[in-house]
Amino acid sequence: MVTYSAVIAFSAFISFPASSGSLPFVIQNCVALGAGLLLGFPQGAASVGIFLTMGVLGLPVFPGHSGSIGIISSSVGSMTAITGPSGGFLAGYFFAALFAGFVAGKPKQEEKTFSKNSILKLLLAALIGLVFMYIPGILFFRKITGSSFNQALEQCFFPYIFWDLGKIVLCVPIFAFLRKKIAP
Repeated sequence: MVTYSAVIAFSAFISFPASSGSLPFVIQNCVALGAGLLLGFPQGAASVGIFLTMGVLGLPVFPGHSGSIGIISSSVGSMTAITGPSGGFLAGYFFAALFAGFVAGKPKQEEKTFSKNSILKLLLAALIGLVFMYIPGILFFRKITGSSFNQALEQCFFPYIFWDLGKIVLCVPIFAFLRKKIAP
């Protein structure tokens, strides 16, 4: 789990500025989602939790090489709220890995790596995970920026969804292959 947390952290070094939105194009969300696909439930979510903790503690693990309590959260009463425009997506990484890992299950040696059922199960898990990544991302983006729901979709969903779906299509076979390699 700790090793995969480091992989998620290192993926922060691959990001591209977006011309139409305020959030960068990243591969980190696919790598975080992949924690659930690769490790299953609950290890995938735990890996993302470790990664998020590293950022909260100040390590530069988020896109743009940032980290720290001031960037991801602040205290609001006794609750912690995500305050940056991409903070909801960072929180969504955890939910994506959690739900994707639940659907994908733990890797098993007897899995047929590239069988239709295996690939479809991982695709479904990835799509469910993506939904659970976008929900907190869009909702927190709205809260932080004061955007309407339509404005939030225009700024942080429509410019990115095809990119994210493409990453899933490319990464699912890789995670299917790796699942077989790490299965006990």
